[in-house]
Amino acid sequence: MTVYSYGRYAALDKEKGILNNTNISGQGVLLRLTGQDAVNFVNKYVNEDGAEAYEITSANESSVCEIRDNYFSAFSAVPKTGKYKGDARARVVDKYNLFDNNCTTKTEDALKASEIGLDFKTTTIDFIPSTVPGIGTTVKSTDDVNTPGEMQDYLSGESKYGGGTVKNVTNDVKKEVQ
Repeated sequence: MTVYSYGRYAALDKEKGILNNTNISGQGVLLRLTGQDAVNFVNKYVNEDGAEAYEITSANESSVCEIRDNYFSAFSAVPKTGKYKGDARARVVDKYNLFDNNCTTKTEDALKASEIGLDFKTTTIDFIPSTVPGIGTTVKSTDDVNTPGEMQDYLSGESKYGGGTVKNVTNDVKKEVQ
């Protein structure tokens, strides 16, 4: 098992003490964990924190791993602070931004590069009523999936209504990593 995880595992742009969690940017760190380290990481999130796991059935696992491995290997700087300080399993790869360069967008980039056939877009249809009963305007908008919550909703919807390209495999993963 190999796990890639991207986030603010090192220094944040501003030292805010107790408010660090509200800081939207910092060093973007890509982790590459294998073996028992990967199992422990997945176990923490799935069994302890309640995360869900999904399988993208159209994804070519070796292609996705090659894309992530090449990206990881293109960088040599390791974090100088934080949990993964000096750890060769972590690489500073860019600047993290909560809204447009985060764990969700990095996952999308790797999956899209492997040509999985998902667009990672959400469609919203809103009805805006007018002052005349029964008359209004329907507005349809399409947005990119950019945040972990949006990705969760997208994958959940695809697993239920998307024709089998996405499967919720949370229960299987929970058993595998215990």
